[in-house]
Amino acid sequence: MSEQNKIEQIKARLMAITPGSWHVQPGSPYDAVYSSQETSLTVVASRTMTSDAWFIAKSPEYITYLLQEIERKDEALNEIELILTDDTSTQAIEINQVINRAREAI
Repeated sequence: MSEQNKIEQIKARLMAITPGSWHVQPGSPYDAVYSSQETSLTVVASRTMTSDAWFIAKSPEYITYLLQEIERKDEALNEIELILTDDTSTQAIEINQVINRAREAI
């Protein structure tokens, strides 16, 4: 699967999650993760270890942040590539090779 397909798959999965603000409801010995919306409360995960519950609750925020950082990186690489479009020097060619490796890395 290509990088772009994987990113699109991640975005689609993120859009399909239970909407609302996710938070942890402490319990003993397990915690539950809830999604709260204006009119309802939905259990996202139950009987979860505390460290797992907090990670699950923060996952939508973390994934959104990482996707935004990937987009920001791609925009910067596009900008550099545009600047080097007409430059045929050895250094420009080497920089373009680095850009291509950076794109492959995500």
